[in-house]
Amino acid sequence: MPVTIPTPLLSRPFSLDEARSVGLTRDNLKGSRFQHLYPEVYAVTDLPVDFAMRVFAAQLAVGPHSYASFETGLSLYSVSAGNDPDVHVSTRDRNPRRMKGISVHRHNYLGQVNVIHRCRVLSPERCLVDAANHLSLAELVAAGDGLIACGHTTQDMLVTFVTENHFDGIVLCRRAVELITPGSESFRESLVRVMLELAGLPAPECNVSFGDAEFIARIDMSYRLWLIAIEYDGRQHGLSLAQRERDVRRRELMERLGWTFVIVTAAQLGRPRDIVNRVHEAMRAHGYKGQRPEFTSEWCQNFERTPRFVR
Repeated sequence: MPVTIPTPLLSRPFSLDEARSVGLTRDNLKGSRFQHLYPEVYAVTDLPVDFAMRVFAAQLAVGPHSYASFETGLSLYSVSAGNDPDVHVSTRDRNPRRMKGISVHRHNYLGQVNVIHRCRVLSPERCLVDAANHLSLAELVAAGDGLIACGHTTQDMLVTFVTENHFDGIVLCRRAVELITPGSESFRESLVRVMLELAGLPAPECNVSFGDAEFIARIDMSYRLWLIAIEYDGRQHGLSLAQRERDVRRRELMERLGWTFVIVTAAQLGRPRDIVNRVHEAMRAHGYKGQRPEFTSEWCQNFERTPRFVR
């Protein structure tokens, strides 16, 4: 007669030791009732293993003193960055277990630990600094914007953290914190903003509402002095017909008031110079007298040599 699976093990991954403690053997775990996730880590077959479950399983595999970090930690804070499929965990253990699919990082000091969806995770500020070892400056800024937008940190907290600490990745993260802007609400919105700033154009305002009680237009990025609106158009496929019509109507009304719209699509992110030049030309047409865009080595490194965000 099959061994009854205790209720707690039906809702989460579990280790071989846990299974043995309730009477399950290694041979039992090879049966159709179970799925194998990592060495000596299992789950019942019908348990959906989402991202958080996979991280929890990885921590069981590595050991009790492992903590989600790097891009994995950011993802637990609802900020997607990079495209590394591995689960990243950090530990103070001298000889941590290592296995396929899990990147284990050893550190002497880990700092604050939070718990999200059962997973132990380092602080959002520490995860951002760690991720600086893998991400470009532009991706790092977008991730920092996302942490603030989700309410996990503030600009002041980030400034304090990068000022007081000296972990690997801190130099790039300090540069990123200079560019992080509260108010940005999407990853690609942040990328376009950084694209403009690193080229020497003024920093646009993010998600500001314009109009009166009868007409309110909320613009992704804007230069109110020159009446330029910049919008990322990647969300259109997810909108209803009524929402799309409202967007069109809103743009028409803003254009009647003298605004010029520069629309950026996902495909155009692969032509970053074109985006910058289009914005600059629109600004000049509205009286901008500032410097022309300058595509420095820092700009090229972020937007031409490592265009990983175009996906």
